[in-house]
Amino acid sequence: KLARASVNFPATILNPFSLFACLSLTSVQNLSASILESLKATISKGYSMEENRESSAWFRENTRAIPDIPGLFSIVISQSVRYGGWDLIGKGLVDLGLMLVDTQPPLGKMNAKTRSLHSLAAIILAKVIKKHPSSADIIIPKLRDRIIVNGKNGGQQYTSTLRVIIKEATTYLIEDNNGAAIIDFINNLHRLSYSAGRASLNAMIPLLKLNRSLRNPLILVLRKALFSK
Repeated sequence: KLARASVNFPATILNPFSLFACLSLTSVQNLSASILESLKATISKGYSMEENRESSAWFRENTRAIPDIPGLFSIVISQSVRYGGWDLIGKGLVDLGLMLVDTQPPLGKMNAKTRSLHSLAAIILAKVIKKHPSSADIIIPKLRDRIIVNGKNGGQQYTSTLRVIIKEATTYLIEDNNGAAIIDFINNLHRLSYSAGRASLNAMIPLLKLNRSLRNPLILVLRKALFSK
């Protein structure tokens, strides 16, 4: 009920306690979808209200400022790792991040609110990987699939999200078994459109500089692509 009510009054849920409570309930299977949709709608409404506050002095004087949304998620993620509760909110954070990055602009024209939602998604997913590197095994393949499907029809938000994740969590992505997720991505580069493939390669440059073992599969994929033409 709180999540649904907050759609019209974002400030009621945009605080660390309420946000954690809602995210923790996403661990309940039959509640997860509706809570995530309500959270997305609340965040979207929050960004809309901030746009109105910036453009209207009257609106600014008669409404409260919306809290720093990326900052709130940073607090919730850090506190859940430090004090417990990650097992309740981890999957919900990943699902919410992917839901936000899937947001399409109205009438196909990019606007500030949609751009903010995509940026927030990238921040959330990058912080999740930094706090729990093993989550990259879930996030990277899901991004890869979205880039493959949407690469020919725009979908720049997915390669942009990949770029932010790699930039912010470079060292975490080469820990443990995360290299396997990156190699799998590289092995699927031939399935991407030219623009999506180029953007994905540019995003991976920090990883290629740090981890030479990623260069060999990349060279093989590029050779196969060259001789298949």
